[in-house]
Amino acid sequence: MAKGESPTRDAALIGKEDLIRLVKSVKSARGRAEEAAGEVGSLISKAVEKKNLHKGAFRQIMSCMRMDPVKLHSWKANFDKYWDDLGLEDQIAAQLPVDENVDPGKRGAGKAGSQKRKGGEDDGDGEDGAEGSGGSPTSLAEARATRRAAGAAKD
Repeated sequence: MAKGESPTRDAALIGKEDLIRLVKSVKSARGRAEEAAGEVGSLISKAVEKKNLHKGAFRQIMSCMRMDPVKLHSWKANFDKYWDDLGLEDQIAAQLPVDENVDPGKRGAGKAGSQKRKGGEDDGDGEDGAEGSGGSPTSLAEARATRRAAGAAKD
């Protein structure tokens, strides 16, 4: 390059009007994207607060839903293998206490189930969890049942 020459001298450059139009369009699109992101965030926050959505699990599911079927199949096969190879099911079961008061016939029934009292009678509240626990009785009951079944298989 000769002294005093600009590196863009011979290159084709975007015209001023096209550049201004592009900047305006991009700014507008980003504004709409930020508004949509805020709306999505609000929807998710409400579901976390009111419907017990697990934000991390939901994020993963949404990621999976964007995958093409071949990639999704591969991801799922690998995830399941890693889960099994690392013994995560055993890790979960080992951490959950066994609750002998939960009626085995009602496990996994969700809020339509019931919990037995120590005497064996149904407490009649239509709930499958401890009063005021605030947790997810169905998932705990299912995990406990899995742990109990794993223990029985070892015996």
